[in-house]
Amino acid sequence: RQKRSWILPPIKVNHVIENDRGPFPKVFMMIRSDKESSVNSMVYSLRGPGADQPPVGVFNIDPITGKINIMFVLDREKISSYAATQLKGFAKDERGNLLEPELDLPINVLDENDNAPEFTQMRYAGNVSEKSRAGSPVLKVEATDADDPQTNHVQVVFSIIAQQPPLPSTRMFTIDRSSGLISTGATRFDAEVRIRPLTLDPGRGHQPRRTDRWGERTQGGGGEVSNDPLKGTLTLTPLDYESTKQVLLVVRVENEEPLWGVQPGPASTATVTVTVRDQNEPPEFSPDEIEAAVTEEQPPGVTLGVFTARDPDVGQHQQIRYKMGDDPSGWLSVNPTTGELRTRARLDREASGLYNGTYTATILAFDNGVPPQTGTVTILLRVTDVNDHPPRVKLPYSHRVCEDLAWQGINVTVLDEDEAPNAGPFTFSLPEEPPEIRNNWNILYRTGEVLVLAPHSDRVQPGHYSVPVLLADKSGLRSEQIVEVTICYCDNKLTCPAALGGIGLSLAALLIIIFCLLILLLLFLALELEELSVELEDAPRAPYVSACRLPIAYYDTS
Repeated sequence: RQKRSWILPPIKVNHVIENDRGPFPKVFMMIRSDKESSVNSMVYSLRGPGADQPPVGVFNIDPITGKINIMFVLDREKISSYAATQLKGFAKDERGNLLEPELDLPINVLDENDNAPEFTQMRYAGNVSEKSRAGSPVLKVEATDADDPQTNHVQVVFSIIAQQPPLPSTRMFTIDRSSGLISTGATRFDAEVRIRPLTLDPGRGHQPRRTDRWGERTQGGGGEVSNDPLKGTLTLTPLDYESTKQVLLVVRVENEEPLWGVQPGPASTATVTVTVRDQNEPPEFSPDEIEAAVTEEQPPGVTLGVFTARDPDVGQHQQIRYKMGDDPSGWLSVNPTTGELRTRARLDREASGLYNGTYTATILAFDNGVPPQTGTVTILLRVTDVNDHPPRVKLPYSHRVCEDLAWQGINVTVLDEDEAPNAGPFTFSLPEEPPEIRNNWNILYRTGEVLVLAPHSDRVQPGHYSVPVLLADKSGLRSEQIVEVTICYCDNKLTCPAALGGIGLSLAALLIIIFCLLILLLLFLALELEELSVELEDAPRAPYVSACRLPIAYYDTS
């Protein structure tokens, strides 16, 4: 048998404690050959994991003395040992020749209790039947420890540190310290939250009966709770998912009569967690009624403003688009992406679609949710007036007056579709040409809201007249209007008899038509000239000369 030539340290020297804080390098063992005295120079070296193989540089050896150093802190949970078949020591001469056979160096890392136990799951869910007996198993929890399983460092002890809610008892559940099995405690479970009214049965003792001695309180806000004491039902007002995602209800119920010898007390509570489900809500405009203004008669394309909506569903990242809703006259258009509102036609303040100069329209905002929802904003568009309507005579244009009352004047109402200052009071006048108009007629009041037209009593005879008048508004916009006046014989009455002539034609106009017809008859019936003269002599009396001098536009009002 060959004599052993390596001088080895005690066997426990190759155990290294993890988390050793140094200082480093730190000598923890030494190897030597008994041939040191027989050679001039001996060189020691290491090969294998922890030396020249990954993880490189954990261990280092002094080539002269054979002292092996630890270079930094070791973690057993990463590498627990450096196997003897891999890490080896060598002794060579200065020429590199082996002087000793390679030496196995088993190095073990000793464990420290530096890892806390961890549960295998972050959340456990268990179920328990109501009326369960004490000790009924509910679920089992498990935990692991990364420390050395051969030590006491991995022994896990379980305990319950909190229970929510703490009522009706703080020991509703127990847990086995070693196995982690959770079981029911001494208290019996009752899962009923809805209280059903019962009928009192005298033969069976004091059973529960319907009562109003129960109530509720909420945590989390976002709604109010009302109850029906007789039915035991809870009703919540509408909740907003964006402000309250969960509501915690603590429901209390108690007997109407005090209880004796029963724990935990006269009242019982239950906790109800209400989870609010998100629903797609319509886009919201703020405010939902907006005023804007524009001057009438402007070219299309005037920007009235940008009206955007907000999506209350903050977590859904929906896209909002816009379109016109109610637009009675088709005057407006909205950009579907930006919400910019513009005119698409010339606006007329005097149009029938306005009320007190305001045009009402709506813009719709719709999202792409499921199902899609739509929000609405009302636009009150104030259309500012421009002086684009001259004053005019209000219907009826034709007026009838008795001969004896004509000198008092004929009241003719004047109106203007524009608003102040582009309307009244108005200015009235008669045209200068032909001069017979001013000779025969007079305007009693030059300004006002009503035109008072009167004939000169000694110059105007009974008959039908078309009188031109000039009207001007406060801003000076003028128009010429025709007032039809019939002066009639009234005898002893104050009203005219039936109208003279046809509708819309004065007596003078009728005479002109008859005169023209007579000329035609003269051309074709020369033999009847005498009969035509007789017919002309028998025609009704009228202020023929002055009427014929007026322009024909004043006679033909059809």
